[in-house]
Amino acid sequence: MTPNRSAICTSVAGSSFSRSCLSIPVLDAVAAAGASATTSAKELNFLACDGVDSTYELDFAKPPPNAGVAATFRDFSISGALQQIVGTAALAKLATSSGTKWSVADAAPWFPENGVVNSASATADFAPGAILTIYGAGFGYDPATTRVEAGGVACRIVYVAPFQMSIQLPETVPTGSVSLRISNPSGTFERNLNIRNVAPGIFAFPGQVAITNQNGSLNSISNPATRGQAIVIYSTGLGITATQGNLSVATVPVQVVLAGQELTPFFAGGTPGIPGLYQVNVVIPATFAPGLGIPISLRQGTANSNSVPLAIQ
Repeated sequence: MTPNRSAICTSVAGSSFSRSCLSIPVLDAVAAAGASATTSAKELNFLACDGVDSTYELDFAKPPPNAGVAATFRDFSISGALQQIVGTAALAKLATSSGTKWSVADAAPWFPENGVVNSASATADFAPGAILTIYGAGFGYDPATTRVEAGGVACRIVYVAPFQMSIQLPETVPTGSVSLRISNPSGTFERNLNIRNVAPGIFAFPGQVAITNQNGSLNSISNPATRGQAIVIYSTGLGITATQGNLSVATVPVQVVLAGQELTPFFAGGTPGIPGLYQVNVVIPATFAPGLGIPISLRQGTANSNSVPLAIQ
């Protein structure tokens, strides 16, 4: 890929679903209008990140005022073609291989039918106010140029990258089948989702669950919770909340299920200052048997969250 000498391309980043594989700063520079270029165009050759991905996104940063993006994408295979990439604003392109041939097209958004999950439980269970993760392609890097709607209501973009984004559903989204639509300057794509009134999920990461002990430290095998003290379970999908003083409280009652025993939390609702994140505060009974890896989950009516391990001493 070669940036043309007559324009400025501030930077270009390349990535596949697996990982980022190309990040090049200033490629070519032009002085004042009418002056000759102060640096020569550079040719960029890059290999696949892992040798198996067939789709990569090329993101060209927004050029300076009165400049533009101009580059040539070159397929080095036999009979490979050249393709010009030009624009006056930030650009996102998808480079796709079909066998030995490569082609470049606008990075229009797309995601598969199973590409949307609850960010905490990784299931296809969604509720108003919940945080969702969308896996697909053509999302770009800039939330300012991307719009996401659910049932015609704008969603908050939490994070966006070329092949993955996280959004928060508004609490006003209707339940039932709704259209999830992603739009950017390259196009629009939508699929239907089924929204429930609640879809509890506990956040968990490899080797670590999002539960803190009463002193605010993360619960773990080496740092168990103390019986008779409170823990905080961080989650999403607890549904619509109601304002009580300075707090947002879940309107559908939440129960904590600890090794099959139901416990009533003293608070379940939104985490102050972090939209889409909920917390459930509950006291571990002083008589509960200690142990490592004790299963804990949330229940709202007939809806159950994922189960995660809790350490108790």
